[in-house]
Amino acid sequence: MAFAVIGGEQPSTAAAAGPGYSLPPVGADQWYWQIGGGNLPSMTGAYPAPGSANIWDTDGFADASAMGSNNEPSGPSTVVTQLHATGKYSICYIEAGAQQAEPDQSHFAAADYGNAAKKYAMQGWPGEYWYDTLGFAGWSASSPNAFLGGSANDQSIAADIAAGMAQRIAGCAAEGQDAIEPDDLDGYTNPGATGVAGGGWHLTQAAAQGYEAWLAYTAHADGLAAFQKNDGANSAAEVGNFDGLIIEECNYYKDPCAGSGGDATPYLNAGKPVLNAEYSDDRETTAKFCSADTAAGITGALFNVNLDGKTYQPCAPASTSTSTTTSSSSSTTTSTTTSLQRPFNMALPVVSGTARQGQQLQTTNGTWIGSPSRYTYAWQRCRSGSCTVVRNATSRSYSLGSSDVGYQLESIVAAANSAGSTSAISNPSATVASRH
Repeated sequence: MAFAVIGGEQPSTAAAAGPGYSLPPVGADQWYWQIGGGNLPSMTGAYPAPGSANIWDTDGFADASAMGSNNEPSGPSTVVTQLHATGKYSICYIEAGAQQAEPDQSHFAAADYGNAAKKYAMQGWPGEYWYDTLGFAGWSASSPNAFLGGSANDQSIAADIAAGMAQRIAGCAAEGQDAIEPDDLDGYTNPGATGVAGGGWHLTQAAAQGYEAWLAYTAHADGLAAFQKNDGANSAAEVGNFDGLIIEECNYYKDPCAGSGGDATPYLNAGKPVLNAEYSDDRETTAKFCSADTAAGITGALFNVNLDGKTYQPCAPASTSTSTTTSSSSSTTTSTTTSLQRPFNMALPVVSGTARQGQQLQTTNGTWIGSPSRYTYAWQRCRSGSCTVVRNATSRSYSLGSSDVGYQLESIVAAANSAGSTSAISNPSATVASRH
């Protein structure tokens, strides 16, 4: 698949045909992460307060304003509405790789996670059990409902997990979230509580890769972007499916974060955002990792491991300058000035026109806050869950040719100001018909 840089951002090459979605901002913007309970802090404020971060990652169930009969969020979230009103990009945290007590736990059969046998329990996290994802090995967007990995039993379990997880992702979409963060995708690298490899199931890297691709495809189909969570071994394989990466303690564990063999390197090379969390519980400090993260283009912050909001020390974004003055009394005064934030999408671009060879499609800009000073455009052809950017198609209109027949077309609109640019992907057109 061809990649093209669109206003500093890169579109996914494996987006499902859905209603379109907002791509996360790229660059040294701050991010805030709270999924461990407690009240959320103020959504406004100057650096280094959480309110200055323009990317927020919060728990999907905790964000729900109301729950439907299927035990999933049933409508717009007050939390998400407030985040959007203050220009935040909203990531919906969901558990995806393991079973734990959630409102929708009845959607998953006990066999999906080994009937809560200790063999399948997650070490260090009581009450969590790895899912059997072996049936996702070899999954393909060309046959999205086919699960052909492992045994017949594994395949049945994969179909059950997919049905439950699809409802969970749809709940994030119902809340109005911008993206999902599916957690615990690297079970194949972790033994179960009794020491059996691969979460007790002998999970494989191929199964993780298939499940990750399915999660990204399903999120895109629901109008959500998707972040890969950890699993650096699959980063190179998944960078075309996901819209960004969230990693933990790559500095502390010297994975490394970037450079040759770095967990984040494929995403950094593709121009996609990388969000890194380091933890104060390991006596980590911002002085130990911020300079490296910033130099690599990674957005880093220090949290406590419970992610309950009690510790938050973000690395200074590139748009923030800090000056220090020392007086004759040896006291120090620090002033911080934060420049304009990059644009934030509030309503997606819309494609209109007749989807027929020889006709023309048009796109709107969508609605943005952050005072965009210019817009740039690209178009991509999509079929069977895979999208490819069209070369030299950079205007608001697009003339359909023979190469477009059988595809759906989507516009990618990037809005920019002096702080940078962000992009949004439109709804897909109808499938393009031939001239006759």
